[in-house]
Amino acid sequence: PSLGADYRHDDRRRVVGSQQHMHGVPGTLGLGFKQSGTSSPIRVAGLQEGLPAALDGRIRVGDVLTKINHHPIPYDLHSVVQKLQGDIGESVRLTLDRPDLSPAGMYDVTLVRMPFPDKPPQETALSRAQAAAQRAREEKDKGNLCRMCLPIM
Repeated sequence: PSLGADYRHDDRRRVVGSQQHMHGVPGTLGLGFKQSGTSSPIRVAGLQEGLPAALDGRIRVGDVLTKINHHPIPYDLHSVVQKLQGDIGESVRLTLDRPDLSPAGMYDVTLVRMPFPDKPPQETALSRAQAAAQRAREEKDKGNLCRMCLPIM
């Protein structure tokens, strides 16, 4: 299905696109986030293939979100998710940090929200790991695995 957008990559691997703004029609950036505790940083947990964050090519799982549209983010995952919601065609500037990954450093990414995909997202490595951890917990509850055998999430 057509997304009504014209996307191409320039020499800096930045997605350049023209997406008609559709007021009142929710769009997505194709990003998932996680937070370990209320005072811990908010990290990228996943990228959905074929959507703006993955198409851009710079964002990686584990990067820390520090700003949305030049404003520091609150350390509350629910508030961050609310700030990232918006209409198809609206752009969002994210500032991220890669402190413990290579190459390290702060960088900005401007993404344009796209329509949500028609089909459910593809199973990702993270979702497979979560399913494996759930199966391991169920086996442990049955007494078939020790606590040391549980996968780390």
